[in-house]
This record gives sequence, structure tokens and C-alpha cells, in this order.
Amino acid sequence: MDTSYRLREADTNDREQLASMLYTNYFETEPVVRNDDLEFRENLVRERLDMMLPNDPLQGKTFVVEKEGVLAALAFVTPDLKKGGWIVDDLFTYAAHRGKNLATKLLAACEDFVKIQNEISIHLSVAENNPALVSFYEKRGWLKQSFTIAGQQTTIDPDTHVPTHHMVKQLNPP
Repeated sequence: MDTSYRLREADTNDREQLASMLYTNYFETEPVVRNDDLEFRENLVRERLDMMLPNDPLQGKTFVVEKEGVLAALAFVTPDLKKGGWIVDDLFTYAAHRGKNLATKLLAACEDFVKIQNEISIHLSVAENNPALVSFYEKRGWLKQSFTIAGQQTTIDPDTHVPTHHMVKQLNPP
């Protein structure tokens, strides 16, 4: 990551930029939510922001990478209330900033945070139709489970079902 980028914890001053990033990620780049209702979209982004900010270690942690005060990437790690443990629930880099190892640095920050919580593993879900992203995680030590979860509800929108791979990474103690 070149020195013009800075990784840090998100704070409430980032809310507007985070809202824009979430909207782009959920509805424009590779839409995981197919609802066209503007009010639904705005409520969804607001609900997600309320989960992500403020950064309460018991509820999760949001990390961002910024360049000259503008957010370029984000990651949100949170306790997984369904499966237990911790899940990387959002990881997104704007297209203009891809290929600069920002996602790798964000994943490392999430992993370090989860280690501090005395967890031995972390997990995430990847859309089955995105083999490049599966490969990205595998190169960083994540293991794809031997099954695809067909029609799993997304944590973003319970009415959206996306076939996903469950991926796990074992963590070394801090």
C-alpha cells in the first residue's frame, strides 16, 4: 500500500462517505440487493451504518483506507450471531483504488482485531459466481468450505438469496 493511503478505524465523521460506499457496493458495482425501491435502499444503508458506527468492539469494528481525506476502501467485521465467531461482513474497494493491496491490508486489520477478541478463526461468504474473489481470499490463507450454500440469505437483505461459498481462516494467537 503506497504511503498516500492511510488505514484507520472509521469514526462518525465518515458516515456520509461510508453511506456512499455502501450504496455503490450494494446497488451499483455488483448488486447483491435487487430491490429498486429508493426508500428501501436508503433505510438499508442507514441500518448498516448504525451497525458499523460507532466502533463498539463488542458489536464489531469498521476499518477504512483513505487517500487525501477521501475513503477508498472499507471493511466491517462483526460477531456472527447465526454461526458464532466473527465474520467479515463487508469488504469493498472503489474500482479506481483496486490493485493497491488495500483489501489485503483491511483483511489483516480485521484478522488482528479478531485475534485480540481471543478468537481462533474468522469467516466470510463469497458469491459463488465470483471465482476471482474466491481466489483472492485463498491466496491470503482463507479456505473454501467443500460446499456451496445454495440460496443463503444475505445479511444485507433477507429477501435476497445468493449462492455463496463459506470461507474460513484460522488465526494464530496474538
